[in-house]
Amino acid sequence: MIDTNQFRWGLTPLPEGELLAAWGARAIFQHRELDFLHDRQQALGSEKTRAILGKWIDRVGLPELKKHIKKNGWSSSTKDVFELNKGPFMLKASPRGSYGYMYLTAVLKGMESMPDGIWSNTFIPEIGGFVMALVNNLGKCRVLGFFERDGRVGVIAKPVKPPKWFVWQNGAHALCCLFGAEIAKPERKRHHQEQEEQQNG
Repeated sequence: MIDTNQFRWGLTPLPEGELLAAWGARAIFQHRELDFLHDRQQALGSEKTRAILGKWIDRVGLPELKKHIKKNGWSSSTKDVFELNKGPFMLKASPRGSYGYMYLTAVLKGMESMPDGIWSNTFIPEIGGFVMALVNNLGKCRVLGFFERDGRVGVIAKPVKPPKWFVWQNGAHALCCLFGAEIAKPERKRHHQEQEEQQNG
């Protein structure tokens, strides 16, 4: 679990619950354009979860925010808050009427240990390990964390080689949320195959 007390930049407060990664920034916002400064942003989490969150921000979160800014005629005096929720990802942003800045926060929600709840499988996967998704032809997936929904526990995972339809609908770096009954323990692979999958996952 990340230490949210270290979160300095961005739009606060952070959402409730455990987070696998968080990113915050104070960007310059003028003429409906965003300019990000390296020393006015930060990312918390493991190297893997930070990278996944960063790709989602660049390819999904920010494009949706820019559409919203243009459609709603936002200016640096705007006080409204934009919020986007996509599965375990969330982005929120607002100029806060600051006349020059945009405050942004994005998170990857999830837990680093299995929570109390119903787990409908005979094995407990490890974070960083692999599972076989038994639904939607997703195949082998790398486990990033856990989630709980309506008393049922599942895993947050990234497909190693997602099918074309999944990439088309969600993007090449999208994640999936799978309950225990939707996964199986993967078969043992040779060492060189495991190394290749670690690099892809």
